[in-house]
Amino acid sequence: MSTSPNKFASSLADSVQKGFTDGSNYDAYRPNYTDETTNEVKRMLYSGSQNDSSMTVLELGAGTGKFTQKITSKLSDTVTYIATEPMSDFLKILKYNCPEVDTKQCATENLPIDDGSIKGIVAAQSFHWFSTKTSLDEMHRVLTENGNVVLLWNFNDRNEDWINQLLNRIDKNRTDPCRYHGKEWKTAIDAHPGFMFVEQKITQGQVFKVTQI
Repeated sequence: MSTSPNKFASSLADSVQKGFTDGSNYDAYRPNYTDETTNEVKRMLYSGSQNDSSMTVLELGAGTGKFTQKITSKLSDTVTYIATEPMSDFLKILKYNCPEVDTKQCATENLPIDDGSIKGIVAAQSFHWFSTKTSLDEMHRVLTENGNVVLLWNFNDRNEDWINQLLNRIDKNRTDPCRYHGKEWKTAIDAHPGFMFVEQKITQGQVFKVTQI
């Protein structure tokens, strides 16, 4: 079944529709995730499941599959992994990068997933784009009782003075509230009766060297 690239446009932020169209650039230049971070996500997904190797995990806003590749390499082969992505160009690369993963093009506000069928949900570098009550209602609907949601982000080290100065200038010109540092996503979770905060973990990130500007 083919899907129109604009089918889910009404539910996506304007900056997503305009800025997240070239999946190849995103896949080439976005930072990846460390093994330490990936192992922590695995631990959180399995929490309370007695290492149930037959569980189903759902990834939301999987993009081109950068985290999908990392986490599926750590999970048991008997885990069912479903990755969703609304943008068609990103989905194409996701399918190429993760041919063994069940992929679906959909918005988080309308998941083509059965009620109570998902043990763990993960969103890497994406939840701030769809942190609405409607999305949280859908996530709650598909989760099993006592299911887990793991949200993760890469973020810049503002302890570096030049990075902090650069980001401050960028922040002054931002108009889209859909970003991690705005914390609107945290407010949405706190207001939803179906979710409870359990833990936060910060792991060592990756070091990048600038070779050219």
